Amino acid sequence: MNIRLLTAALVCSLLVGACTTAAPGVDEARFARKTLELPGKGADCVFGSVRDYTVLDDHALILYTSARSRAYYVEVAGVCHGLRTAFQLGFEDRDERLCGFGMDAIIIPDGSFTERCPIGRIHKLEDGDINMVLEHYGRARVKKKSPESAAQEDTGT
Repeated sequence: MNIRLLTAALVCSLLVGACTTAAPGVDEARFARKTLELPGKGADCVFGSVRDYTVLDDHALILYTSARSRAYYVEVAGVCHGLRTAFQLGFEDRDERLCGFGMDAIIIPDGSFTERCPIGRIHKLEDGDINMVLEHYGRARVKKKSPESAAQEDTGT
């Protein structure tokens, strides 16, 4: 009976310890994931060959396809440690298109080790969305409007 009670107490203390915050002095904001909210459910698929990409962080990238020069915002499910430093990317699909929800993946070859990063969600980007995504991840500078140009836009001149 005492062993069960001791085991229960140990499990409870481990659970409480796992729920506590970071140690004093640790910048938690640095470890926070920059979730980007886009319209839709992230259930788009990438059609056509990937011709280029822009890595945003260890969780996300923008893919550019040859099919009418479309762009897609892609988030991996979890963390893809080699994404930022990869020289090349491969893709694993099941039916000639990349889709999310862990069925397809980004492959990062690195010598003898290959990292497989399941795709979590994909959003097709419309005109103007690319700049918004790049600004969200700190990859593009936000243009500040001068008071004169903002007044001109308001008056329509």
